[in-house]
Amino acid sequence: MKKNSLYFLIMMSLMTGTDAIAQKGPLPFLRDVLVKCSTQVDPRTGIYSYIYTVRNGATSKGKVISVEIDISRDSAGALLGSLGLHFKNARVEDTYRRIAAKLGDQIIPVSFPDLPTYCDAGITVRRTVDFFGPLLRQGQEVAGFTLSSRGTPGIG
Repeated sequence: MKKNSLYFLIMMSLMTGTDAIAQKGPLPFLRDVLVKCSTQVDPRTGIYSYIYTVRNGATSKGKVISVEIDISRDSAGALLGSLGLHFKNARVEDTYRRIAAKLGDQIIPVSFPDLPTYCDAGITVRRTVDFFGPLLRQGQEVAGFTLSSRGTPGIG
């Protein structure tokens, strides 16, 4: 009998929980989000520049808060240096270097030489670059998130 009572209480809790969620309305799903990337390389320095554009779809019901780029380094991958990498400003560079020092050779060294107005970038303990700024509402686009590196990052 105890087993049936426990089952009944769990089912009532689940139904009450789903009723509470249902009363708040539909979840804000993202639709047709597009991340475009163009790549350039400086043959003199061997530094690649990746310029990202992010667009939230016209039918999205949610807002894009940030975009993360994977900069984790495969343990078998080459160790790359940060010589010649430039940052938009000293604050961004200082923040990057403090976190990068903790992550050591777990990441591909990167920099952020250019960012859109009111946007920022940093690295995370998840070994990603986080580009963030104004919320991208339905149908909006922001261009110019620039990441420079001697290696190849991936979208996370």
